[in-house]
Amino acid sequence: MTETTRKTILIVEDDGGTQLLLATLTRRSGLEPVVASNGKDAMALLKERTFDLIILDLMMPGASGFDVLAFLESETRSERVIVCTAAGPNSIAGIDSTAVSAVIRKPFDIDEFAATVAEALKECE
Repeated sequence: MTETTRKTILIVEDDGGTQLLLATLTRRSGLEPVVASNGKDAMALLKERTFDLIILDLMMPGASGFDVLAFLESETRSERVIVCTAAGPNSIAGIDSTAVSAVIRKPFDIDEFAATVAEALKECE
């Protein structure tokens, strides 16, 4: 019997409660979450390894989600991104990245989140 490798998801979120919720939801979907508390930590992890998907908050202290998107583009990374943010419509309109599969507004519906993650992972295959 062969063991299947779980897809790894990088969760970039500065709020502890939201980190826990996103990690729990992804684990329930059979995924392996890795959490970064800010953009700087996320970029350090991205220099070390690849991920199947990135769930990215935009508004974080220090390096923001916009900084992470710029890093992904400058490094020509293949990871797909779901932006999960409470940022206003004007901030979201400023996203100009081919890496972004979807934008989920906080607070979000758990079923909608799960469906969005599943769809983004299909894009990665």
